Amino acid sequence: MIQQLKYTWVLICLFGLTTTIDAQVFEPTIPTSRGDSSVIKSDTTANKPKSKVLPRTTSISDFLEYNAALEPDKWFSNAVKRKTKNPKDTLIYPCNEIDTTQIRVNQYRSQGRYGLGFLQQFNLGEPGSPVYSGFEINTLQDIVHPGCNPFGSQITRARDMNFYRAFAPFTEFNYLQGPGKTIALNALHTQNFSPGWNVTLDYRSIINQEQYTGSGQNNQFRNIKLGSLYQSTNNRYKQIIALTWNRSSRNENGGLAVDSLFFVPQSAEKWGTRTLGFYNPTLTTAASKFKQFEHLFNHKYYLNKHWALSQEVAFQRLTYEYKDSKRDTNYYGSNYFDSKTKTADSNVWHIVTHKTGIEYYFPRMRQYRFSSLSLNYVVQSQTYQSKQSQFNDNFTDPSASHSVEFVSKGYGKFIPRINTIHTLAGYGKGSNQTTVGMPIYHKTYHYNSINDPVQNSFDSSNRKYIDDQSVVGPRNSKLTWGVLFYYYNQFQPASLQQQAFYSNHFLYNKELLFTGNKSNQAFFYLTKFKNPEVANLKTPSPATNQTASPPADAQKVKFNTSFTIQNGTWINPTMSIDSVPVTQLNDAQYMSFILGFNWYFTKFSINQFISNKTFKPSQLTNLFNYGVPVWKSTTSLRYRTPAFHHAMDLTLGADIQYTSKFQTTYYRPDAATFVVDANKTESGNYFELDLYAAARVQTVDVFLKAEHINEIFTIPGFNTRYQYIAGYPIQPYRIRFGLNWTFYN
Repeated sequence: MIQQLKYTWVLICLFGLTTTIDAQVFEPTIPTSRGDSSVIKSDTTANKPKSKVLPRTTSISDFLEYNAALEPDKWFSNAVKRKTKNPKDTLIYPCNEIDTTQIRVNQYRSQGRYGLGFLQQFNLGEPGSPVYSGFEINTLQDIVHPGCNPFGSQITRARDMNFYRAFAPFTEFNYLQGPGKTIALNALHTQNFSPGWNVTLDYRSIINQEQYTGSGQNNQFRNIKLGSLYQSTNNRYKQIIALTWNRSSRNENGGLAVDSLFFVPQSAEKWGTRTLGFYNPTLTTAASKFKQFEHLFNHKYYLNKHWALSQEVAFQRLTYEYKDSKRDTNYYGSNYFDSKTKTADSNVWHIVTHKTGIEYYFPRMRQYRFSSLSLNYVVQSQTYQSKQSQFNDNFTDPSASHSVEFVSKGYGKFIPRINTIHTLAGYGKGSNQTTVGMPIYHKTYHYNSINDPVQNSFDSSNRKYIDDQSVVGPRNSKLTWGVLFYYYNQFQPASLQQQAFYSNHFLYNKELLFTGNKSNQAFFYLTKFKNPEVANLKTPSPATNQTASPPADAQKVKFNTSFTIQNGTWINPTMSIDSVPVTQLNDAQYMSFILGFNWYFTKFSINQFISNKTFKPSQLTNLFNYGVPVWKSTTSLRYRTPAFHHAMDLTLGADIQYTSKFQTTYYRPDAATFVVDANKTESGNYFELDLYAAARVQTVDVFLKAEHINEIFTIPGFNTRYQYIAGYPIQPYRIRFGLNWTFYN
């Protein structure tokens, strides 16, 4: 424990965690006999070394909420020990097993809740994707947040960092190259120095410029994530350190002044080869820089099996700079502060969050793993600074926000999961955020198997993913289905950007109303599993062959589907319309549904996602469906087969995305914001088709991908303008190639 503390404070000092944290760490009082998995024994019976076992992943929330003291002493099933070839390998925190059989031909954007992660809109490193999902209200968990984040599809916050459980030091390298001087790479290294201590370093870099002649736009993006996850040997103390840095540098071109400069008018009534015009940028000397970092320290100590104390400190800084040396962009309208024609602006936000709490765990009951109650006290303070040639002022709320958070976690039928936070004083007083999840029914039917080697064993990480398919753990399931209800209510002030940034720049002194979103949701899921007795698994059963690969003893999915229906209300939605600084609309009621289904055959698979969101027409003023597309669809087709006498796995795939029409959005690089066009100019009604081929040889995946193939043609019935933001077309048809390479050290 003392050695771990030394490493912890060295990390904090080296990487600039500017808030000093004083926390007493208790020494373990109960000796254990669990072995150290970092001491790897050689495998003398298998053809492949033990270190070929892929690491498992865990999120910060999953790690912190799991009370190991209430789980049985038998941490992992015999199947896990067979995989690692080390009976003493007892890493002691829950994770998800992942087999990267599906080659990741793109992984440089963050995928959303329902995103598949491989489709690319706009250029890598640009801020514009996916804005067509609509101007949602504040979706961050913080009562206070800065806003002004156009790079949401690429930036990962510290609390969203993933950690691992690596049975041996593991490194993964991903590389992508293509036209437009596109070079993107991602390097991941993770290592467990003890059964409960993981350190992960994740580096990402993107360099990109548009292919259009004279566009004058270049993008550079950097992201670094460094973290440490620790759990003491006696399971009493947990600790998370997550440090993230994000930077983006762009030469701005301002988009197209007139669409006809690029999109030559063509008839949309018949097939034809697309005719293109010239790209004349609006801005020629403009540039912007976006920098953000967030540092998070969280730790928890279990007083006994039922009581725990926790503390979290997070510091976030966000900086945005914009310069144009030749012209005034009219960003400040007729009352801009600068008397010169040059535009120079810089804005900085600081946010500090401190959370302390106490948690109680109920005794284990029947089939339920555990239930718990926790109470947290949350303090958030914020500072805003704007700098211009004739304006330099700080904005600090006279009192920090003081909030109380209550969390109830339960597992089983009619045991709700509740999370509610209410601000009692300071900035955002009266804010509240409540989420309630209620499992109504769940049923699993099992195969009658006499050859199940792990029928009575227990694996605390029983959720697995094989070939990107969700599978179950110890028992062989035949069919599982369930129904859940959700209630969500969020009511908060407009973002700090809207409260301070707009007021300073536009002398906008109107007090903004609180904004929010409330909804009711029902979720249904059904999964059909393959019979393990007849399924064509990669290797024989581990009961008779000790050389089984990691996914060999996991049951595969044959078919799964999920359906979500939701009705809700946007409360005083806040957005910018036609470059007006800020506009608050009346409450807007909506109805939406989301359907997803997947089929997995021996060599072929299909993944389908469809969503619909419709606002009541009677509530609309000058916005079509509140700027949100009615329909969105994503389809992924994949065919995989062995080649060259099983020396290589060949994968052929197609990705198709469709977005129905929606109200055009403009991007203002000088303000780093998106603006809705009140004239109901339409975007969308466009689909993108990507084709790729990928080959896996040993631990190297090589892929070739043709993106946006349909750009070449004008297709009847679809939009002739391929853009989701006015003035910023999607990149035309291009071919990219790259590789993914894993190293088992």
